Amino acid sequence: MTTKSLNTITSKCTQSLYALVALSAWVLMPTEVGAADKPAGKKVGLFGIADASVFLRYRLELVDQDGLSENATASTMQTLLAVKTGNTNGFEAFAEFRNVTNIGSENYNNTINGRTQYPVVADPESTDVDQAYLAYTGLKDTKISFGRQKLVWGNKRFVSKLAWRQNQRSFDGLFLESKLAKGFELKYTYAFNVNRAFTDNSPIGNFDGNFHLANLSYDVAGFGKLTGYGYSLDMGDAFSAALSTRTVGANFTGSRPVGSGVKVGYLIEAAHQRDIGSNPFDIGVGYFRAEPSLTVGDFKLRAGYEVLGGNGIRGFQTPFALLHAYNGWADKFLSTPSNGLRDKYAEIKYRIPEGSSLSGTAVTVAYHQFDSDVGDIKYGAEWDAAISKKLFGRVTALAKVAFYSADGFATDTTKVWFQLVTKF
Repeated sequence: MTTKSLNTITSKCTQSLYALVALSAWVLMPTEVGAADKPAGKKVGLFGIADASVFLRYRLELVDQDGLSENATASTMQTLLAVKTGNTNGFEAFAEFRNVTNIGSENYNNTINGRTQYPVVADPESTDVDQAYLAYTGLKDTKISFGRQKLVWGNKRFVSKLAWRQNQRSFDGLFLESKLAKGFELKYTYAFNVNRAFTDNSPIGNFDGNFHLANLSYDVAGFGKLTGYGYSLDMGDAFSAALSTRTVGANFTGSRPVGSGVKVGYLIEAAHQRDIGSNPFDIGVGYFRAEPSLTVGDFKLRAGYEVLGGNGIRGFQTPFALLHAYNGWADKFLSTPSNGLRDKYAEIKYRIPEGSSLSGTAVTVAYHQFDSDVGDIKYGAEWDAAISKKLFGRVTALAKVAFYSADGFATDTTKVWFQLVTKF
C-alpha cells in the first residue's frame, strides 16, 4: 500500500469518525434543554444543548471571463446547522453540519464537474461535518480542543476559514488558546489535515501533512496589538509540495482618536518565507504590508501597499488565508505569481446613519493596481464595489461587483454577486 493510499484511507476514517461523533452528539442532546427552552438558571451539561443556530446564505454569482466560451451562472445555497453543549467539569462540545446545494442549472465550473468551458466558481455541492470538536476549559483563561475546527486568526492574512466560499476551510487537529498574562495571548494549532473549498470529491480537496501554526500577541494599551507568528506547513501530497514552507513574521495594528468623530488607524506587517520538507523549489522571499486609515463619522478611508515577494521561480504563498478579502474580489491572485505581487490599493466605505429609510446601508468602493515584485511587469488593475443592507431584521442583502482589467497577467474578468443571509 502506498503512502498516498494510506493517507487517503486515514483521512476518510478520520472524517467518518467526526461525522459519527457529531451525529451522536446531535441525537443524544435532549431538545427540552435547548437555549430557548431551558428553565432560567438551570445548568446545562455536556449532553444538553446550550446553544443552537441555523445559518442560511443564498448567492447568485455571475462571471464573464475573456478566453472562455461561456459565462458562468452559479446559484447556490449554503446551510449551516450548529449546536453547542453545556459545560461539565470543564468539558464542552460543538458540532456544525454544512450543506451546499445548487439551485437551477449548473452552468459553471465548480472545479470537479468538468465544465471547463465556464469560468470557475469554486462552490461544488456537498454535505459534510464542518466542525466537530471536544473542548476543555477547566484551566484559567485557557481552551484546549481536539477535532475539526474553523480558525479565524488576526487579520486573516495567513489563517482563516475561507468565509467567502460556500464550502469553507477547516482544520483537523489539536487547538490551544491561552491568555498567558495580562495583555498576552497565545494561539497554537497542530493540524494533520486541512479541508478545502473543493470538498472531498476533488483529488485536491484536502491538504494532508504536518501543520504547526502559532501566534503570540500583546495588547499595547491605548495603541494597538503586536503579534508575532510562525507557520510551518509540511505538505504530504505531491500536488501541494511546492507549498511546503516556513513563514515567520510580525504585525502591529491599532487606531487612535484625534478629534471628535475622527480616528486614525495603522497597520504594518513583515514576514519571511522559506522552503521546507519536500518542496522542490529553493525559496527565500519576503512579505510587507503598510496600511494607514482614517475614519471620519460614517466614512472610512484606507490605502495600502502590499508586497508578496517573488524570485522568478516561486512567489510568497498564503494557502490558509482569507483569500477573497485580499488582492481584489475578482480572485485573480489566489496564488502568488512566480515574479511576486505588488498591490497598491485604496478603499472608501460609507454607512448611512440612523434616521432615514436607508439607515444601516453600507457602501464600499475600492481600487487596486497590480504589478510584479521582480521583472517590472504590469499585471493589471481592478475596481470593486459593494452595497449591503439589513432587511426584515434578520436578513442581510448584499450586491457587489469586481472588474479586473488585465495587462500582463490573466484575462479581463467581470464578476457580479447577489446574496441574502440570515441566521436564527
